[in-house]
Amino acid sequence: RNTNITVLIANSLAALDTNQANVCGHYDGPPVAPHNQGRVKCAPKSTGKYVKFLHKINNVLNMCEVSFYSKM
Repeated sequence: RNTNITVLIANSLAALDTNQANVCGHYDGPPVAPHNQGRVKCAPKSTGKYVKFLHKINNVLNMCEVSFYSKM
């Protein structure tokens, strides 16, 4: 289930809902081991206030811990 996840970023919720968000990155997966973290690294100078995960598989995706880091 942890495969083919696209991460989008935008400065508004409206941009996320109207497909005007920028693609931050893509996670092909699956992780090497079940306890490993999946990571997506955005391109340098990517900006946005809102994040959206697109999972193009019809299974439920549970995300227990999501962290975002920024260099400012």
